[in-house]
Amino acid sequence: YCCSCYTSSGSSACTRHTIYEKTLTELVLKEICAHAEKLELNETAVLEMLQRRRSLASDNHVENIRKEITKLRRRVHELEQATAKLYYEDKSMGALNSDVFFMMLQKREKERQQKMKRMNNLQAEMDLCAQDNFHIQKWMTLIRKYLHLRELDRAIVDELIDHIEIGERTLVNGQSRRSVKVYYRFVGLVDEAPSLQVNENKLSL
Repeated sequence: YCCSCYTSSGSSACTRHTIYEKTLTELVLKEICAHAEKLELNETAVLEMLQRRRSLASDNHVENIRKEITKLRRRVHELEQATAKLYYEDKSMGALNSDVFFMMLQKREKERQQKMKRMNNLQAEMDLCAQDNFHIQKWMTLIRKYLHLRELDRAIVDELIDHIEIGERTLVNGQSRRSVKVYYRFVGLVDEAPSLQVNENKLSL
């Protein structure tokens, strides 16, 4: 496999980021089995680790969402008040001609709808964050099936994995190595280690 950015735009966009399919397949297979073995040995420890990591990431994210929702609600309230005032000025004072009135009305209503749409999207995101425990349990149920996995196929990859990041090639003690990070469906990056490491002729977990 080769970096799609490099393939489409050349070295000015990215590096080649190549990795052999056989190497990647063996590495992902080993990691899936390793996670399944950890669950078999100590399910409670795996659950607590995932909950701890998800909680730290989720708490910060949810707090940022809450702050943005508060700002959006304040702005929607301001727009609704401004619209009510606009109707009052037009009907009671005749201060605006019809063209200006409708132009201002449409502009404020368009912004209000945009803010409401953003608020609804953020609320849906918060609801997903609240389902972290469900997602963790879902991942654990899936990964447990592959304790004795011997061969990786497309169906298993689609069921378990969201995406995989292949790092830059680096030299470590004279050996060429690269990092590989496997992001799973429901829980993202699972390993407490920052990545798996792959050298030219050897796989290591």
